Amino acid sequence: MGRARVERRVGAGLTAILAVLLSCIVLPLTPAAAAPGFVLDKSAPATVRAGEPITYTLRATNPSSNPDAVNEWNLSLRDALPPGVTYVPGSTDPTRFGEPEVATSGSSTVLTWTSVADLTVNSSVTLTFQALPDPDNYPVGTPVPNQATAYASDDPFLSPEFDETGAVRPDSFTETAADAATTTTSAVDISKSEPSPEGELLRGVHDHPTVYALTVRAADAGGSSGLVVTDYLPRAAGVPRVRW
Repeated sequence: MGRARVERRVGAGLTAILAVLLSCIVLPLTPAAAAPGFVLDKSAPATVRAGEPITYTLRATNPSSNPDAVNEWNLSLRDALPPGVTYVPGSTDPTRFGEPEVATSGSSTVLTWTSVADLTVNSSVTLTFQALPDPDNYPVGTPVPNQATAYASDDPFLSPEFDETGAVRPDSFTETAADAATTTTSAVDISKSEPSPEGELLRGVHDHPTVYALTVRAADAGGSSGLVVTDYLPRAAGVPRVRW
C-alpha cells in the first residue's frame, strides 16, 4: 500500500514537471501570407474648367513585391459616373481596348471595359478616357466625384461579366481592386510654357533672355471678370514678381 502511494506521487510529480516544460516551449509563429491581388490607381486633374471634359486615368498594377502575387487574367474595368456626367465617345486610349459598354444604374451611368488585358506579375495596364460634367449640374466650385473598380481572375478561363445595369456577376472573377478621384470645377485655368529645349536655360539670364507664355482660359459656363495674373521669377532674374 505504501509502495503504491509512492508510485502515484512520483507519477504526479513527473506529470507536473512535464507540464511546466511544455509550457516553456515557444513554437515559431508562421507569418501571415499576403493575399494574391493587384492594385488599381485612379487619377484625375484637381480642377477643370466648368463645362470642359475631365480626363481620367485608370492604372492597374500587379506588383512583384507581393510574395503571393500570381498572374491575373482577363482584367476588366468598371467606372461609375455620377448623375449629370457623360462619357465622351471615342475618348478611350489605347483605342485597342475599344469603346466601353454604357449602362444605366439608377441615375448614374456605368462604363465597363471587359477583358482589356492580362495582368502578369510585375506588369501594369493603363487606360484613359474623358467624361463631361453638365455645367448646370456642376457649376464653378462643385466637386465631381468618380469611382472605378477593376476585376480579374487567377483562372485564365474565367472572365468578369457584367449585367445590363453594369453590375459585375459575383461568380465571374476572383480578384478586385477599387479607387476614386474627385475633380473640382473652376472658372479659369492657366498654363505656362517656355521654348528652351529640354526645359534648360543657358547660363547668364541677362545675356540669354527667354520668353514665357502665360495662357489664361475662362470657362464659357462660368464667366469671369477682374482677373489678376501674378508670375514669380527667380531672384537672379532681377524681377521677383510681375503682375497684370
